[in-house]
Amino acid sequence: MSSSCEPLHWCVDQVDSNPKEQAPTDSNFKEQETLIDTNQTSTRESTYKYVTLSLKKKKTMATILSARQGQLTKAINRLVFTLNSYQNEIDTSVDLPSEQDSRIEYITGRQRKIEHAKSAIEHERNSVQTALDAYAMMADQLQENPNTQTKDELQRTANKNVEKAVEYLDEAERCLSKLIDIRKTLEDTESYPRRESNVHPPLANLPPIPIPKFNGDIREWEAFWGAFNYNVHSRRMGDLQKMTYLLDALQGEARECVKQYQVSQSTYPIVIQHLKEKYDNKQALIRDLLHRLRTTEAKTERLEDQEKLCETLYSIVVQLQQKGELIDTLLLQQLLLEKFTKEIQRHARQKRQQRAEEARTCELLKDIKDYIKEELELR
Repeated sequence: MSSSCEPLHWCVDQVDSNPKEQAPTDSNFKEQETLIDTNQTSTRESTYKYVTLSLKKKKTMATILSARQGQLTKAINRLVFTLNSYQNEIDTSVDLPSEQDSRIEYITGRQRKIEHAKSAIEHERNSVQTALDAYAMMADQLQENPNTQTKDELQRTANKNVEKAVEYLDEAERCLSKLIDIRKTLEDTESYPRRESNVHPPLANLPPIPIPKFNGDIREWEAFWGAFNYNVHSRRMGDLQKMTYLLDALQGEARECVKQYQVSQSTYPIVIQHLKEKYDNKQALIRDLLHRLRTTEAKTERLEDQEKLCETLYSIVVQLQQKGELIDTLLLQQLLLEKFTKEIQRHARQKRQQRAEEARTCELLKDIKDYIKEELELR
C-alpha cells in the first residue's frame, strides 16, 4: 500500500505546500481523483470556449465584411448614377455664341453647371474611396485568420471587388479631368477679350484674318505657322481651344500624322512640337528647293512659258539665299542659263560681259526677265 501511495503522496505535496501532511488515507485518495477529474474537465471547457470564441470571431468578421461589401456596392452605384447624370455636360465641348451678350450668358451658365457636376462627382468618388478602404482592411484581417478555410475563394472575391471599385474611381478621375479642362477653356475665353484690349488696339473695324490650311507640304509650313501663330497660338486662350483650331486647319498628311494624339489640353504643346520637328526642317526644305531647281523646266519655248520659268527659278534662288545657301557661283548660273532658249542665253551672256564685275545670280535672272518683258511688249 505504501509503495503504491508514494507517487500519490508526491502529487499531493505538489498541490498542497504543507510539509506536515501525513500519508494519504482512502479519503485523501478520493479527493485526489476528484481533483484530477476537475482539472481535465476545466481543460476541456477552456478548449471548447477557445474554439467557440474563434468561430464566433470568424463569423463576426465575415458578417462585417459582407456588410462593408454592401456599403461599397451602394457607394459605387451612387457614383455610377452621378457620372451618368452629368455625362452630357462632360462630353459637350465649348461652343461659344457669336454675340457678346449671349457668349457671356453661355460662359456663366456653363461654369455653374460644371461646378455642380464637379462637386457631385468628387463627393461620390470620396464615398467610394472610403468604403473601399474599409472593405479592403476587413478583407485583409479575415485572410490573416488561420481558421479561415475558404481563404483562396475569399481572396479572389475581394480582389474582384477591389478591381471593380478602382475602375469606377479611375473613370471618375477621367471625368473630373475633362470638366477641369472645359472650365479652364471657359475661364481663358472669358478673360481673353479684357486682356487683349490692354495689348492690342480694337479690332472691330478690321476684317478677320483667315487661318490657312496645311496639308503637309514643307514649302507651305513657314507661311502656315506664321498665320496660325498670330491668329491662335500666341493668343490668350485655352490649349484645348487652340487644339480645336489646329485640327480644323490641318489636312491630308499633316492631319494623319497627329491622329495618334488624344484631343486634349495637355497634348496641344506635344502636337505643336511634333509638327515643328517634322515640317520646320531647314535642311529638308533646302533639299526640296534644290530638287525643284534641277527639275523645273519651261513647257515650251514660247516667251510666256519662258517668263514663267524665270519667275519660278528666281523664287527658288531667293529662298535658297534666305536659308544661307551660296547662290553666286558660275556652276549654278550655268545650270540656270541652260534652261532657257538659245536666244535668251545669248542675250544674258552679252549682258554679263558688259558688266565690270561678275554678275550675281539674282541679277542674271533679272536681266533675263527684263529681256523677255521687252520682247513681249514689241509684239
